[in-house]
Amino acid sequence: MDTKRYDEIMYYLNKYGTHSQVIKFFVRQGLFKKAADYIKTQRCSPEVFFDDLLLRSFQIGSFDVLAREIELMDPSLNKWKDYLSKSCQYLSRKGLYNCLYHMQLFLKDYFRAATTCIRFFLGASGSAARSFKELYRRMYHLENAKKHLEMLLKEKAITKSTFVSHVGSQPTVDPFSAPLVRDVPVSDLKSHLNTVLLQMKVLNFFNGRPEVFEDRKNNVPTLFGDGRERSHLISFLLAESISDTFSLVSRIIQDYRLPAVSVFSDCVPRLIQKKGYDYVFSLMKTIEGTGIMPDKGRDHLLLKVIKKITSGGEGAKQASPFVKMMFNQSAKVEALILCGRLRDAYVEATKENQVENVERILKEAERLNQKYVVDICQRFLKNFEEKQERKGISR
Repeated sequence: MDTKRYDEIMYYLNKYGTHSQVIKFFVRQGLFKKAADYIKTQRCSPEVFFDDLLLRSFQIGSFDVLAREIELMDPSLNKWKDYLSKSCQYLSRKGLYNCLYHMQLFLKDYFRAATTCIRFFLGASGSAARSFKELYRRMYHLENAKKHLEMLLKEKAITKSTFVSHVGSQPTVDPFSAPLVRDVPVSDLKSHLNTVLLQMKVLNFFNGRPEVFEDRKNNVPTLFGDGRERSHLISFLLAESISDTFSLVSRIIQDYRLPAVSVFSDCVPRLIQKKGYDYVFSLMKTIEGTGIMPDKGRDHLLLKVIKKITSGGEGAKQASPFVKMMFNQSAKVEALILCGRLRDAYVEATKENQVENVERILKEAERLNQKYVVDICQRFLKNFEEKQERKGISR
């Protein structure tokens, strides 16, 4: 456009037009420097900057040009703080995550860029994954997140700081209410990087195997969810192979401080259904050998398996290997009662004079009409009562 026409148009725009119309004219002519200058000198609103300049630059593929002009005007970007932070907020609210990602890279906001990559991985720019294979195809997003986080950790190593200073902030309920430049604890960076790396290990394990996720109504579980979702993921890992996944499962439990008893308890029904009791027994032996949970917790889990066996109509023989693994005497008695092995339960209970358990065995024997067990229980309780009475007299 020649100077005369340009001056005439600007005259009428300045006299009768709005800020929005002026900015739109500059953008149509590719005059991004003039548009940025106008925004600052006229103190236009963040909405005008976003709607008429920034968003339009993305639509016509000229964001890099605009970013370069803004940075030339103020390399620190401090003068653009209000515009940039609110624009990021608008992009997030509108779900324009690809644009948001480019903004975060321009701002060198690598922590937030990493979290946006994770959003891409989970389906923010499309639909949620419905299989582990589909998640594997998206793993390049995790590679990008890994790269961004490692870059920040490298910066920390150079500065010898426990915080990494960069443009942007750690995600909160309102992530852009904080200052444009904020320090992110290195511990947070390491935690996020650890999750990314573990998730990649999970996907590498499932890659090349037959698809195991068959629920088309729900999303594939990942490590980016809550404790319940992580437990669900563990059940898929264990159902594939105990020996190949147990070290990874153990690390997931430890790193996210998941309650081991609850995690394995949630896995047991699926493993029984998919693999059978022998497979679950192998899992219990592995748990016993690694010490990932205390004896009390292991007994609780064994008892759950035994209840499942007995409620399903299986015989005591099927439950016997699990009973033998139990540590606590009282828990073992309860397991034997569930199996209907009342005489064995009586022997275990009397080893430590467990009167309450003998009374429980007596009631169950009466219900099942096992006269021999009824007799020995009554005899034990009578002898115990007589001993207590003699002790009282001797005092």
